[in-house]
Amino acid sequence: MVIHDGISTPVLSHPQDPEETVKYSIVFLPDPWSADTVYYTSESVVLPPQFNGFYYQAMSGGISGSRAPTFPQKAGEKVSDGGVEWVAIPYNFFMSPGDRLNSVAWLSDTPEVVFSGEAISGGVASVLVSGIPDSVPQVKITARASIGQESIDRSFIIPVRSL
Repeated sequence: MVIHDGISTPVLSHPQDPEETVKYSIVFLPDPWSADTVYYTSESVVLPPQFNGFYYQAMSGGISGSRAPTFPQKAGEKVSDGGVEWVAIPYNFFMSPGDRLNSVAWLSDTPEVVFSGEAISGGVASVLVSGIPDSVPQVKITARASIGQESIDRSFIIPVRSL
């Protein structure tokens, strides 16, 4: 999962095998925190029940508590929530609470790349990526998103595992 701040172009840490199909998701807007929910380390980001200018990223995976914790409002501060530990990060996503992700077109700087299984769920867009040639060291993927009347591009780079 790519947590996209709209500023950088993240380089993913795990290379994709050219013979595999891998699902990638970009978070444009985190989901609201939910009670008694399984959250995964660093793949989970949430908004507090009342938006406060921060989002929270899981530092440890686990099951959230039955009530929302008091989410801190200082960057880097942590809070325990059942079996999850969250860290506060200033909100820097393009989408604001209440915005709607209408559509996403997937593009690549490598023509052989194949996109399938596109999906949008809330503020998260997902796609299956295959057809990466083994002759390139990396592939840049761009999600062109339509949010309200605006169109924005968010990119990330997939390193390619050499065969």
